[in-house]
Amino acid sequence: MNSTNSNFSDFTNLYELSKTLRFELKPVGETLEKMKKHMEYNPELETFMKDQEIEDAYQTLKPIIDDIHEEFITNSLESEKAKGIDFSEFLEAYKQKKDDKGEKNLRNKIGKTYSNGEKNLKEQYPSLKWKKGSSEAKGFNVLLCQDILEVIKDRPENDAKIKKALVAF
Repeated sequence: MNSTNSNFSDFTNLYELSKTLRFELKPVGETLEKMKKHMEYNPELETFMKDQEIEDAYQTLKPIIDDIHEEFITNSLESEKAKGIDFSEFLEAYKQKKDDKGEKNLRNKIGKTYSNGEKNLKEQYPSLKWKKGSSEAKGFNVLLCQDILEVIKDRPENDAKIKKALVAF
């Protein structure tokens, strides 16, 4: 046995390894009071009702958001740019189980087709800023903009329940 191993044997396998770290942020003092006042704290449920309202709104809007994403992807993948992608390079690498840059290149090519979906959304809604942070959103990032809520408002299936859900955001 190596002398290095024996030096560390006194320090190994002494305690059970816990793989879950549990941290909790607990507001105190004035912060807690402000949260209770502005976020409608329910002591019986021990939760903030504003969080529940946002979750309910998200569940209401999710099918519409999914439809918008589906339209975006369909527009992107039906474009001439997508039709021009050569999959044979990727297919050969896959068949040979080579881990070269084929998959990464294919992902990049498909990612570039999202500019077509972006273009369609921006043409349909030219008055929107399409900002993500301080810069203009490009590609699939237009789906992550606050402006997507305006697109939802404009949808034909927009009813009272959806209008109420939009207020939460």
